[in-house]
Amino acid sequence: MATQIMLVTYGLVLLGVLAISLIPFFDRAYGTGMGSSALFVGVSLELFVVILGWIGVSTGYASLVSIVVLVWTIVVYIVYLVRRLLVNMPAPVPSGANCQSRLIVGSSTFDGPRRKTWRTHLSTSFSCNPTNSEMNQNAWANGGAFKGFWTTSAQIEIKPRIEINCEQTSNGKYVATGSEKGVIEDLVSPIRIYVKNVVQSNNDTVYIVTKMGAALEASGGPSIKVTGGPIGITMSFPDASLSVVVAMGSYKWRCEKSDG
Repeated sequence: MATQIMLVTYGLVLLGVLAISLIPFFDRAYGTGMGSSALFVGVSLELFVVILGWIGVSTGYASLVSIVVLVWTIVVYIVYLVRRLLVNMPAPVPSGANCQSRLIVGSSTFDGPRRKTWRTHLSTSFSCNPTNSEMNQNAWANGGAFKGFWTTSAQIEIKPRIEINCEQTSNGKYVATGSEKGVIEDLVSPIRIYVKNVVQSNNDTVYIVTKMGAALEASGGPSIKVTGGPIGITMSFPDASLSVVVAMGSYKWRCEKSDG
């Protein structure tokens, strides 16, 4: 009888380890809620074996293994919490110099939403800094997740910019254009970040609408829809465990005669 009980407790230990090990699978396949349920089941099984050993049931080394599993899981979660607390937000990007184009609509915009659950976190910092000659942009994200026996974490920063160019045609009219440069999308697992600019030129005027987004554990890029009249952008990360999308505003430049 004692041998049978011992075998059962070893089986419970293995089931608990399996449940905790499968957290990443459940997170990807069914969402973080199911992953958290797997963690709860695994920890409960290990705790049950420890209690059996504590009340005198013959468990052999099973209760000792369960204690090691529980301690390791707690240590990993503490490491995850410490990493989350030590996230440092970047400073806004400084503005540049003026030129012959002139900013007539829009100003510097900064936003930094944060999302978190007890097992996942996502911190962001988005900024647009328009000047008469260009718009400097900065998109930053830091995030991670507690996976039971280990944690995931990553940080990304991209700095695209848009140059505003003015030309004078042979008939004396001014033509304005916007040129987007730099990285606008990056992925460092488990973080994905994206900057979407819609640049529209109309004779001597350039219109720009910007949205920025970041996601934790997104299997693919964002779903984006652009509409016209007026320009609009819809962005979402449908399969991410956490995501942030921020509308950074509308901007307008006009090409004018240079003072020089």
